[in-house]
Amino acid sequence: MIDAVRAQFNDRGGLPVFGQINRLRRRRNETEYPSPTTPGVTTEEAIQALAVARDAIDGAKRLIDTGRLGPFA
Repeated sequence: MIDAVRAQFNDRGGLPVFGQINRLRRRRNETEYPSPTTPGVTTEEAIQALAVARDAIDGAKRLIDTGRLGPFA
């Protein structure tokens, strides 16, 4: 699903944040299922993740407001 959203909307309508979501998902997976060498999450990394999450919410709202999506697009 992430690939589909990124392919459709990453470079259109100013919504590049959708390209960053997969990175967050991979990092979350690393921390939930760590290997012995997986580094812990830093404060800076957490702050950046929160910023991406806020941008993703704002981007989704902007995308909905464009009318380019139907209820089941």
